[in-house]
Amino acid sequence: MRLVQEARKEDPELSVNQAVIRMGQRVGVNPDTLRGWVKQAQIDAGERPGTTTDDA
Repeated sequence: MRLVQEARKEDPELSVNQAVIRMGQRVGVNPDTLRGWVKQAQIDAGERPGTTTDDA
């Protein structure tokens, strides 16, 4: 998740989807799995609506 955030900071025009695909391939994690982790991290940080990990 950190690598996705760093990739987006380095290239602000990079979408979450593009960053997830790029980093997923580099670290050997399925992009859909990584996308879910990033989404949950954003929810936990209050950046998007949803059920937090603590509430679940």
